[in-house]
Amino acid sequence: MELVTTQTEYRALLDEYSPALLDMFLSISGGICLITYMLFSIDDATVARHHTENLIYTIPFVFYGIFRYLAAALQGKKDGPVDVFLNDRLFLLNGILWVLAVVAILATTSR
Repeated sequence: MELVTTQTEYRALLDEYSPALLDMFLSISGGICLITYMLFSIDDATVARHHTENLIYTIPFVFYGIFRYLAAALQGKKDGPVDVFLNDRLFLLNGILWVLAVVAILATTSR
């Protein structure tokens, strides 16, 4: 069994996509994720389940996290998503602050 040495040998389909097109797909996906989270945070079912409308205040953390990841990915500064998640200190700090914000909002909710 021979080890594949290049991406194009591994996935011939990659030849059909230019880096610019893949970058555009990544950017669109990031925007869709942000819009989806925004809609989730204000959805009636979410408000009813968590008894708060304050999850909207967590959106800036999600905004920053998505666009921090996109910037790292598009600039080629990191070696994949795991590298961003584990080695980008600002990304990690943002994730921790998001978790703390969500916990604080849910903990101070009157039921």
